Amino acid sequence: MGRVYPITEISSPMAKLLLNSSSGLFGAVHSVFNSSCNIKTRMGPLLTLQNAKVAKTPMSCLCSPEIDDFTLLSLKPGETAVLSLVDQNIQIGENTFSLAGAQEFSTKIEIKKHSICYSDYLKAMKDFLRESPVNLYHFLIAWDQSNALTAIEKALAQKISAAAEEIKQGFLNQDKTLIIKGIDQLLGLGIGLTPSGDDLLLGFLTILTVQEKYSRIVESIKDEILHLARASTTEISFEFIAYFFQNYYSQPIYLLIKALNQDNLEQFRDCLPVIAVIGHSSGKDFLTGVYLGLDFLARKYLG
Repeated sequence: MGRVYPITEISSPMAKLLLNSSSGLFGAVHSVFNSSCNIKTRMGPLLTLQNAKVAKTPMSCLCSPEIDDFTLLSLKPGETAVLSLVDQNIQIGENTFSLAGAQEFSTKIEIKKHSICYSDYLKAMKDFLRESPVNLYHFLIAWDQSNALTAIEKALAQKISAAAEEIKQGFLNQDKTLIIKGIDQLLGLGIGLTPSGDDLLLGFLTILTVQEKYSRIVESIKDEILHLARASTTEISFEFIAYFFQNYYSQPIYLLIKALNQDNLEQFRDCLPVIAVIGHSSGKDFLTGVYLGLDFLARKYLG
């Protein structure tokens, strides 16, 4: 017999999905890592079981602390997963994850359109980069220190830089065709479950959405971005992009947006080292996009 592992928290979108599926959800294990297990449902969405070592995401369940490593639970990619509202559990092989008593949480937040001193936030990022190791190419492209890159890193950095420049010029001139062209070059660029280009793009768009004019442009090309993302990137990365347009974020990014909404520079600073360590490079890629977005707005508005 397998063990029963309590789920302590469940995200609002995941709870709603289960509530609307009275007969249950069926799927299969997509991927298993030390800190999480991703489930691909037949309906489409990817659901994540995770422990407290990783940040909460828009479609996830937080399992009890006793699960230190999901890879030790004999969960295998392709294995059947059954999510039952009636039984209040998720069954994967002999492992039962109980939803009884799980508390609901939400990482939904709308980015406030308002005036902040972009140059102050840009300076906060520069200060953070000076205090942190700068032998990471994701940050180096923002500092134009290409001599410190390996050949592979330099090639990727050059592609990212070229695409980012097209996107910036597109927004500057309100040229949607150029914006889409640059975004098409970024999507799927890199390796991993969420490629570097995707994470950088989300960081950049998050910052630009603070500004009303650019927020309207982003909203107007949403469908084109989602169409390109579905064809160009990974399932998991596509879903994070889709969640962005629904105002759902992973917890550390939720807190960063909250700091921006409240124009709280100190809280913004506190978010940077937390985001920087997300995933293999996802957090660093996202922050590079934030840096480029702040640099763009600071130059545009000088404030």
